[in-house]
Amino acid sequence: GELPFDQLLIASGGKSILPGIFTPHSRKVTGLRTKADADFILSKLPTTKEAILIGAGLLGIETANALLSRGIPVTVLEYFDRLLPRQLDSEAASVLKKALEKRGLRFLLPTEVRTLQEQENALEMELKDGSTLSGNLVIVAAGIRPNTSFIQNNEIEVKKGIVVNSRMETNVKGIFAAGDCAEYGERVYGIWPAAKDQGELSALSILGEAKVYEGTLPSAKLKVAGIEML
Repeated sequence: GELPFDQLLIASGGKSILPGIFTPHSRKVTGLRTKADADFILSKLPTTKEAILIGAGLLGIETANALLSRGIPVTVLEYFDRLLPRQLDSEAASVLKKALEKRGLRFLLPTEVRTLQEQENALEMELKDGSTLSGNLVIVAAGIRPNTSFIQNNEIEVKKGIVVNSRMETNVKGIFAAGDCAEYGERVYGIWPAAKDQGELSALSILGEAKVYEGTLPSAKLKVAGIEML
């Protein structure tokens, strides 16, 4: 049906990016974005002998460490040449890598998956350098994609996300967007602090207050016991 409105806020969030080589319906591959994703991973742990993490960002490292703490060997693949490529320079990333390797994590970087074959009990990957790797569970932590597919046949501008101005308003007057679905300054933040800032400011804009969003300073903390990185 249809609902009339005076002001509209779109806060449709985002979803995990699964590279095209991974079939979404595979029962051995998942992102980690929702409770359903977490429940799926937990259900697979009793039969998982080897796990593979795609992405050495914050979520990938923390998830790999959590699996390792449950006694599951983990290999982390990263497209870039260092861990936490959005947060750390090469020197700091090297220090972190050595500390995590002492815990038992294995890293392959820079690398990417070239081909993928699904076997009965495992996924077998051929990497860019020609080497192969197999695992019972593959978790992809390679960023998010804004949920915007429902915006069709209208005037709302969508690029990477729903494009907004400094009031969190789209190009259509009275329609706002905030959080992981929004693109401000050609950037989709995809982090909680930005979603919180944008949500608060969009509410003020809807109420008519002249507040201006100037972006969010990204800040993050790696939650791995014994390793403090801010």
